[in-house]
Amino acid sequence: MNAELPARADQAVSFELADLDGNLTSLASYRGKVVLLNFWATWCVPCVTEMPSMERLYRQLRDDGFAMVGIDLMEDPKTVANFVRDRVNVSYDILIDESGGVTRTYAATSLPTSYLIDRSGRIVGRIIGARDWDRDEVVTAVRALLESEPPEAARSSASGLEGVPG
Repeated sequence: MNAELPARADQAVSFELADLDGNLTSLASYRGKVVLLNFWATWCVPCVTEMPSMERLYRQLRDDGFAMVGIDLMEDPKTVANFVRDRVNVSYDILIDESGGVTRTYAATSLPTSYLIDRSGRIVGRIIGARDWDRDEVVTAVRALLESEPPEAARSSASGLEGVPG
């Protein structure tokens, strides 16, 4: 998958952002799932290019505990909603980072940037640039994370995706 692997697996930083309908969604709501967090924008050609393969990966693995979350960087929510509906038609969650705060927290300085988060909420990889997300090696890597048993701590309400990198 050509992911940068962290020296140690840090907990993903929690956040809360609005979805395309204006409802707040937190990273903690994905607790217990493997999450691909993708920072993107409608004007980013590589971002848009990779979205169909992201949708195929999501559809293939969503019933197994996989979540795909697209975080749009600082664009008007109505513009993003129209773009998603009319141009890319993806079914995975799209959240809007209107202030850019979450994008800065995750140091997504170029788009697209994606983070793979395991079921216990640890960042296990960072991928900079567009990818063909439904390639066999990616599916195999995500399946391996899905099949790993989460640690007991991830099952308790005091842990999971609520963390601060160390």
